[in-house]
Amino acid sequence: MTKEECRDELRKNFFPTAAKEYDVIIGLTVQDEQLRCHVSGEGITFVKADADVNFTFESWNSVSGLLLGDTDPTAAFMAGQFRSDGYLTLLFLILAIFRSPNRPQIPD
Repeated sequence: MTKEECRDELRKNFFPTAAKEYDVIIGLTVQDEQLRCHVSGEGITFVKADADVNFTFESWNSVSGLLLGDTDPTAAFMAGQFRSDGYLTLLFLILAIFRSPNRPQIPD
């Protein structure tokens, strides 16, 4: 998966109702490439502003797998598949704001 494919998957699966109380910029980094997502109840946009929290992954497939529910976040963290520069609790917000075929769906 490429950075652009990952961005498209995140945009397609964004769940604004789950983000209505948040206004945060999340950095997702793979090697020397980064996506910075501004998420709020208004939607998701990809920006160049500084991130409030940064998560570093092994691959864009890892980003997609974790955020879209294909990967267990605790197991992935313990295995070193991603790391955070702080605010690890924001990961749970991130997991909630994307729809996943592998998690129960919450109606809009």
